[in-house]
Amino acid sequence: MKILVVDDDLQLTRLVKTMFEQLGEQAIDCAGGGREGLQRLGEDDYGLVLLDLNMPALNGVDFVVEMGHKKPGIPCIFITAAVDEMAEAAMNVARQTGVNMLGTLHKPFTLEQLETMLQQAQAA
Repeated sequence: MKILVVDDDLQLTRLVKTMFEQLGEQAIDCAGGGREGLQRLGEDDYGLVLLDLNMPALNGVDFVVEMGHKKPGIPCIFITAAVDEMAEAAMNVARQTGVNMLGTLHKPFTLEQLETMLQQAQAA
């Protein structure tokens, strides 16, 4: 499965990529922000998108709205440090645009939590 990780924190994107590799996934692309992520989304077919909710220029909510118009069926997971209410509101917006939201990973998250979300994406 090809995976896209979108986060303005480059250290976190490297860490998430390493975690996926530990889980046996090798096709991981990283984008340093929402605009770059949308560009990559348009250039390839992804089976999963992990997306930071709070990013400058194009935040996670705006990203999923665009994603919902262009490629709504791709499973998506928010990665965030935001409070539950904010993450839930963002997930509701995403679902209304047709995005297949699997859930939220709250920073910092464990390899086991990431693995559970990966398994959900593979089953979707």
